Amino acid sequence: MRGWLDKHANTRAERERLEKAAADWHRLGRSPEALWGQRRLAEASVLDETDLDDIETVFVVASRRAVRRTQLLKGIVVLCAPLLVASIYAGVRYSKRAELDRRVNVQLTEASTALANARTLNQEVELLRKEAFQRFDARDRSPAEKTWGRALSLIEEVNHGFTRATGALETALRLDSERKTARDLLGEVLVERATLAERDQRPAERDELLMRAALYDDDGQLMKTYRAPATFTFATRPPGVAATLFRFVDELHGGRRLEEVADLGL
Repeated sequence: MRGWLDKHANTRAERERLEKAAADWHRLGRSPEALWGQRRLAEASVLDETDLDDIETVFVVASRRAVRRTQLLKGIVVLCAPLLVASIYAGVRYSKRAELDRRVNVQLTEASTALANARTLNQEVELLRKEAFQRFDARDRSPAEKTWGRALSLIEEVNHGFTRATGALETALRLDSERKTARDLLGEVLVERATLAERDQRPAERDELLMRAALYDDDGQLMKTYRAPATFTFATRPPGVAATLFRFVDELHGGRRLEEVADLGL
């Protein structure tokens, strides 16, 4: 009997709480904030729903619907959290990559500009060298010396331009070591500089540049092109005379000597 009385008392107390909560909810304009949560609904499960009036029934149904909605939203958050984290990570990576690309492109642009200017100046150097040699051959010494001096002065500017291009490309590779365009162009520039060093009789600089260029010669094509045999045409005066081809060879302890390469015949 006592157990029944206790249960009846609990049920009555729960019913009174439900009546008050439903009335307050209705009075507040059925505000979602006044609905019950999962714990209070579980406590009210001892009530016989057939005994509830219309307001109480609607209140319980609305509370259950709100609980399901909250649980659904929590589930969606749990499922979407990894996607959200991945999206944020991808966004950060994209932003960093875009900034890296911008910085690398600045260096590539600077290298291209410096390289174009250096090559233009070197064309002038070649013209001045040709003019100077022609004047020397004609024994027009004073104008030849002036022309040669202008060529030497421009060579310094050419070297400075190529050095600037090299520095910009090396900076680009320090920023992004996998940037193939920078690697390929740097290899080409170093070989081009080695060719100019050989032309201007700077063998130590030539050798150092070639060693550096080999680091970027992934397929060996740069060195193959550099070491390809040279071709040239010549004419003799008078025609039909015998000719022998010689070349200068560097000695181990300094100095140079002439070495016969081929007898060109008549």
